[in-house]
Amino acid sequence: MTFYFFYYILVGLGLSLILMPMILGYFPFLASFMGSSVWTPMSRLTYSTYLMHLTILSAVMMSTRQSAFLNNMTVFIAFASMFVLSLVGGLIVYLLVEAPFINIEKIFRRKSSS
Repeated sequence: MTFYFFYYILVGLGLSLILMPMILGYFPFLASFMGSSVWTPMSRLTYSTYLMHLTILSAVMMSTRQSAFLNNMTVFIAFASMFVLSLVGGLIVYLLVEAPFINIEKIFRRKSSS
């Protein structure tokens, strides 16, 4: 039980030991790598995937009519199929919802700045 208490403290401490020097400018090569525009499409896709994951997981799990026999292969197949379905669902949400709103936001920002 005490492991969980110290786990969250140590994770927070570890993240702060990594992020604070980057914020203060001590590791500019790492900060420029993490702030690169290469990560932007993946960050948008992962957020949409995060939003769709629970919905897809609930739909698939509630549609099963019998309990599953669990072994390594069935767990891997379930993980892989949920992962692929979540990525496809996240891509669809990004293309149909998030990308049009980003374009609308760019139009409004151009009008307000000029």
